[in-house]
Amino acid sequence: MKRLARLIRVVAGAAAIAGCASQPSTSPITPSTSAILMRSNSDASPAPAAKAARSGTLHVVKECHEYQGGAGQFCTVTASNVKEIEPGSTVTYLSAAVDGLLDSDLILKLPGPGDNRAFGHVAINLGTGVGTVTFSRGTGKFTHLRTGDLAVSFQGLSSEGWPTFAWDGAYSFSPTGGTDE
Repeated sequence: MKRLARLIRVVAGAAAIAGCASQPSTSPITPSTSAILMRSNSDASPAPAAKAARSGTLHVVKECHEYQGGAGQFCTVTASNVKEIEPGSTVTYLSAAVDGLLDSDLILKLPGPGDNRAFGHVAINLGTGVGTVTFSRGTGKFTHLRTGDLAVSFQGLSSEGWPTFAWDGAYSFSPTGGTDE
């Protein structure tokens, strides 16, 4: 419990410092790379409507009281504007964070029975809470889920005091892999 409380203080403190700092950051993710990480997919050419039957802008919020930087640990989705990504879904990180950076494959799994999983990759600076996540394949309900680089951002602490993060960006359920709206 002490380790978890320390993680929460570190993430919250780092996010506050990153938002208020007037000195250049020594973080591996600099303001210029943060801009690259959070780029939009607006320069991609539009997919034909017939190929992208279900697409739009995704917004997911997850809380991370079970995640302490270790491989196999997870966060839990608390809200989503995409019906296929249900609250209670888990996001399991396959690699451990190293020096405050998480660069890992991940699995998004729905609660309940069935093999409904999305597979992707995340790169995030846990000190600033800024990064990207991308999904490129899946099973069950997620067979055709594709995203561009979804922006990851630290949202603050939940009412229970756990760190929360959001994913925002373009998604598509398209067999061709398009992520444009």
